[in-house]
Amino acid sequence: MVGDLPSHLAGLMMTNINVLTLKDVAILTSKKAFVYHVELMERFTDAELNLDQTWRMVDKLLEGHSSCLSELR
Repeated sequence: MVGDLPSHLAGLMMTNINVLTLKDVAILTSKKAFVYHVELMERFTDAELNLDQTWRMVDKLLEGHSSCLSELR
């Protein structure tokens, strides 16, 4: 036991946890829009790509994995 997590560290961790939670929602609901939202929130994507580039990247990923994502709507 090391004690309570300092609030500044908990806040930093929550930014990652929120993205992971939205990924779960995207998978469980099969909603295509949520996949875009997840990538737009992903900090590494945001650091490298603008909105249009991110959108196109997700389109290519969804197209490339379409055989696995038949239920995505």
